[in-house]
Amino acid sequence: MKRAFESIFIMVFIALILIITGHFLFNASEHAKIVYSHKSAGTNAILTATRRKMPDFLIGTSSSIDSSNIRSNTITIKSPVISNDYVFSFYDEADMKLFISRLDEKKGRITGTIPAINAVRVKVNSNVRLEDVLTGMPMPVASGNNVRMRIPDDTKARELEGEQYSAFGRDAPLWLGVPPDNALWGKNVTIAIIDTGINEKNIWKQIDLLGTEELGATVNHENFVITNNHGTAILKVILGDKSANILGVAPAARILSVRALNNDGTGDAFTVARGIIAAVDNGANIINMSFGGPDDLFVVQKAVKYAVEKGVVLVAAVGNDGVDAVSYPAAYDDVIAVSGVDASARHLYFANYGDTVDISAPAFAVATADSAGTPLFASGTSIAAPFVSSVAAALLSLKGSLRSDEI
Repeated sequence: MKRAFESIFIMVFIALILIITGHFLFNASEHAKIVYSHKSAGTNAILTATRRKMPDFLIGTSSSIDSSNIRSNTITIKSPVISNDYVFSFYDEADMKLFISRLDEKKGRITGTIPAINAVRVKVNSNVRLEDVLTGMPMPVASGNNVRMRIPDDTKARELEGEQYSAFGRDAPLWLGVPPDNALWGKNVTIAIIDTGINEKNIWKQIDLLGTEELGATVNHENFVITNNHGTAILKVILGDKSANILGVAPAARILSVRALNNDGTGDAFTVARGIIAAVDNGANIINMSFGGPDDLFVVQKAVKYAVEKGVVLVAAVGNDGVDAVSYPAAYDDVIAVSGVDASARHLYFANYGDTVDISAPAFAVATADSAGTPLFASGTSIAAPFVSSVAAALLSLKGSLRSDEI
């Protein structure tokens, strides 16, 4: 039985590895050669992408989750910097506590802390300069403006009108080689989904970082008021949904939901960092992050390092801007950066690309579902990421241990 499982899983893993991605070189012709190169391995594969008229039933497909139940996926953030919102990191706990004790309320107030990485978030009063806040304070080792992060928008995907790619529908798991009898895939593995929250009562644990709860505190499902199904749709890729006839890739996995994005699908780097730490401290083996932002912030990098040192595998969407750039946190070396292809293994032109992309997964018209089991069809790198997280969970349930560089 184990040998059969290993053979089947190798088929799945090879299918995913065959679309390892990285830097894409496009020409102006209708057929565009796409060169894939892993950011660390240097292996290459060449696919050909052809874009033609898209059938009517796919026109308007969202690059995140195309559903009336999922709000504001077209948010465009002109400036990711949050005004008067600063993050500080200190050498040790003593310096952090000293800073907190000395902060004058006339200058600003503490709005969050992350003790695991000695980080503090401060809302600075509008008439106060950053230098004024630091006067007479222990010097932070790093500081900067907090920045916004969000689920990928659907601007580029809406440009698909008049184009054609091959839809996955419910066949994405089968395309990867997942057998129908994969009920044990992901067993004893915990996948954390940092997202908008999940509208499900039967998942393993929920953490809400948008309320008044302290870091790591769990809340009852009834306390959640979630109107964005983005996180729930990510969940259904992993676990599946029998009522919607959707096969999950890792149906036996435990799910830890970490709500770090609001109902508009937006959040901030500091809260994302809190989410990563909370996921690690609550037993996550794998962290799925189907969101991102254009700016690097040290606090997220520190949280990623914390997770990696604890042996956690991190997976993130690269973004849907159709550019040679990868959003953060996917851009970090220790995070598996996921781009997207259609059912013909063609790169989707709205999926970001570049040297820091690691792998591609199903990302066009993929069937998922909301909490009621209503089928949804999603396109974009945000829906591609959980396929990689699921494969990692299946690998981990088989091998018992796994590092990001082994995926």
